[in-house]
Amino acid sequence: RRQDVLDRSFGGRQVHVYGWTEDGTKTLASVETPSSPPVYYLVDFATHRADIAAEEYPALAGVPLGEVKEISYWLTQFIASRGFAVLQPQFRGSIGFGDAFREAGYRQWGGLMQDDVTDGVRAMIEQGIADPQRICIVGASYGGYAALAGAAFTPDLYSCAVSIRGVTDLPALMRETVPIYGGALSTSLSDWKAHIGAPNDGNLSAKSPINSVKSIKIPILIIYGTGDGVVPNEQSERMARALKAAGKTVDVAILKGEDHWLSRTETRIQVLKELDAFLGKHL
Repeated sequence: RRQDVLDRSFGGRQVHVYGWTEDGTKTLASVETPSSPPVYYLVDFATHRADIAAEEYPALAGVPLGEVKEISYWLTQFIASRGFAVLQPQFRGSIGFGDAFREAGYRQWGGLMQDDVTDGVRAMIEQGIADPQRICIVGASYGGYAALAGAAFTPDLYSCAVSIRGVTDLPALMRETVPIYGGALSTSLSDWKAHIGAPNDGNLSAKSPINSVKSIKIPILIIYGTGDGVVPNEQSERMARALKAAGKTVDVAILKGEDHWLSRTETRIQVLKELDAFLGKHL
């Protein structure tokens, strides 16, 4: 509630709270905009005052600065440059829209979060923006999971799917990446439980694309880096083997030594080339 008060009081500027007094009546907050340097305010909720405590760049006070705008580029713009319409759904669970919206995605992998993606795609079809026979679902990390979930759980909606270092097996992810130390649940496990579900949750298997390979009808491209320290390589490798064993169409691109964030320029170029060829072939 007090964060909301601060946001309104500073007229839409970015407000970052650094700490509170023990009685909760005062806070130190940094206030800035993309075109103005941070100013630190001591805010007193009892007296409704906000006094400047410090300026990060005092010499720039009152100096007009250049306007700053955000743009999207790299993967999205690359796909758009090939003539495709690109939908980037802000499904529940996404950050930047408040705690309630983010927490609405908890334990909704393959559930409401996936429904939001599906609804967005159907809206594009209804509006005549998307050809229902030429839609590919593409994503990285969680988005890679969502791409495979789309192929597995809504098999008639898409023409192809691309998973870039995506999750494929939720129970295995819990076993492989979240150890238990001394019989006590680790902090990581608590975090995964909040977002995905408990390790013994029977629904996790049903929400794992690897267990619904038989329902997949479309070509799949799987891309992963051998140096990924976030999503184990086995997640992609086992999915690829399962698809091949089921006689499905699957291509695999291995990024040697690359991490989860595709940090190297040459790797990103490789991903774009793989994606370009795959979309050109199947759309």
